[in-house]
Amino acid sequence: MFTSRKLSITQDKPVFYVRYIGKIETFISHGEGATRVPVQKLWDAAAEERHLAQVSLTVSPSGLVMADIEHKGEMDFDIQNITYCSPEGKVNPRIFSWICQDPKTKKLQCYACLCSSKEKAQALALVLTRAFQIAYRDWKKMHDRSARLRVQEKGVGSKKTSEVVNRPNQNGDSLRRQSAEACNSEDLLPTAV
Repeated sequence: MFTSRKLSITQDKPVFYVRYIGKIETFISHGEGATRVPVQKLWDAAAEERHLAQVSLTVSPSGLVMADIEHKGEMDFDIQNITYCSPEGKVNPRIFSWICQDPKTKKLQCYACLCSSKEKAQALALVLTRAFQIAYRDWKKMHDRSARLRVQEKGVGSKKTSEVVNRPNQNGDSLRRQSAEACNSEDLLPTAV
């Protein structure tokens, strides 16, 4: 009834080999259709596929790295500067594009690459979208932890109140605080971080 499949999971970052079409300035940062006009301009001006530079795109939660295979050059795109990514099906279903804000000039640039298939362009968009989700989750954890530490440093537990606070700990038990006088700021942190 059920068949088992063995999958190997590695720590390697996904790498896609594509052909670089180019980049162009844009004024729309995100949303459906944001890349259509810029990509159409790039595609109309592009050379034949075999004359486009071969690059590798490496995706990670920290961003995207584009490395020129022939000339050994490299460009890094930090995840916080990428505002949108999409397979550009309207222009050519094999094109993957993304919009990135230049950290120095604050201008938006649209980048486009030609993948070997429509499925690879879609997979690249899905992998980068997942990298966004992981980066946001990690940022949120760090932000929540630093907020708890700020509360701890400010000594919130030293205020005299008589309110009762119930909050579940990791075991699902309720922590009850009758008065802030008997509590210190360590009670605000979970037992294991």
